[in-house]
Amino acid sequence: MKTKEIIRYINENNGMITTDEAEKLGISRMALSRLSHRGLINRISRGVYILSGELEDMQYLIQCKCHKCIFSHESALYHYGLTDRTPMKNTVTVPSNYGASHLKNLPVKIRYIKASYIDLGKIKIESSNGNLIYMYDCERTICDIIRSRNKMDFNIVNSAIREYMKSKDKDLSQLMFYAREMGIERLVIEKLGVLL
Repeated sequence: MKTKEIIRYINENNGMITTDEAEKLGISRMALSRLSHRGLINRISRGVYILSGELEDMQYLIQCKCHKCIFSHESALYHYGLTDRTPMKNTVTVPSNYGASHLKNLPVKIRYIKASYIDLGKIKIESSNGNLIYMYDCERTICDIIRSRNKMDFNIVNSAIREYMKSKDKDLSQLMFYAREMGIERLVIEKLGVLL
């Protein structure tokens, strides 16, 4: 593949390419390395490149480094407008049996959950740069913050639940379905009752 075609592909892919994507297209690691040395792309992490001059999409980078992670808790609350506090680190959830040491150099807070709950409420959304990432839907996020309430800022949890309850888009039946599946139905009912 010629340099112009590679650059066009990266442009069409929101300014990023991974070595896995490149190999599927027949682009060698050496070709990426040459483009990097010429200053046309920048290596922002092992196996991840962006076009020179592009802002890096940290959430997409995290997703590329960890296909099993799902953005959750504070990151999801911020995405859904249920908090106005910008998270210092991206929060992701991974299965409890998953080794996430390869994420230690990234600005990420890792939460663990039983593997049987990992896909519950998982959806695909666009990051702020237009790349597809996995995040929990709003109702799953509310269940997560109630479940993790003792490990999170009390004010963020309570404020987010109040904002959720005011929302016209809330789906209480979906919320209770997740709560039952996760074994926290009584806790969710108590928390919602206290804050109403």
